[in-house]
Amino acid sequence: MFNFVLLLLCLVTFATASKCLDRSAGSYEFQPSKCYILGSTKLNWNDAENFCKSLGGHLGYVEDYDENRFFSTYVNQVLQTYTEYWIGSNNFVHSSTWTYSDGNPLKFSYWKYGGPEITNNSKCASVISESRHWQSSNCLEKKEFVCEVERIIPSNAWIPNPDTGHQYKVFNFSTTWKIAERICNRESSHLISIHSKQEMLFATRLIKPYTLKGSNDSCKYRFQTWIGLLTFNDNKTWIWTDNSAYNNTIHKELWALSEPDNPGMQDCGNIWTENACFPWVQNKFYNHDCKLTMNNFICKKPI
Repeated sequence: MFNFVLLLLCLVTFATASKCLDRSAGSYEFQPSKCYILGSTKLNWNDAENFCKSLGGHLGYVEDYDENRFFSTYVNQVLQTYTEYWIGSNNFVHSSTWTYSDGNPLKFSYWKYGGPEITNNSKCASVISESRHWQSSNCLEKKEFVCEVERIIPSNAWIPNPDTGHQYKVFNFSTTWKIAERICNRESSHLISIHSKQEMLFATRLIKPYTLKGSNDSCKYRFQTWIGLLTFNDNKTWIWTDNSAYNNTIHKELWALSEPDNPGMQDCGNIWTENACFPWVQNKFYNHDCKLTMNNFICKKPI
């Protein structure tokens, strides 16, 4: 029977009492959509991947720099015995193309200087915990490994709106814009796009029970709601993550006075659904720093 280092670390504050997947004696969380199980028994890459599959997951996917940095730092400091560990990446299909173990292209990589070796023997990716760099390794080598399983996320039912031909789901816990969009993607949806005053009212009515009406806390941005607005060029143009059209004439009326502001600093959109301090600013678009956390977000997809 394998020995595992199973650690619980909650880094996200939830409005509901949610837990990581109860498939083991413990687990470790980096973000709401993922749970990690850290295996301290050394296995080759295929055996490690198969074990992760037996838990309903796969070897861990590292999808951005922050995730790589945080996870490697944690492994290095807390588990210490880890010098190298397997992650869910390989080049089985083509020697010059590295993918996740499900065959999808990498969203991020952090190869050591010189890049991965292109040899018949080094076809699986591992991480050097001290430097956080990736390296190509012989898949038959035995290393510690990291499993990733999908997190059970508390949410509400999908609510249809026949007028728009779409359905909507509210999530009520604190997270960044990027992770909110990622969670919507796992629901085959995107953060909500809003294309009329009527749809704005529909959205704000959905989220209203989860905001703090009548409380001074509702004046704070973190109690508000992420939507699918995004800019890449300092507020010059805005797009919706679901690729629906952004209409300058229609959407201009939905922005709050003097918004969007702070170009280059606040690239993600939100709506202010309740505000006991300034009631005239609610039901409008605002822009905020994408790395801030807000307590709510809404996903949207076709009926």
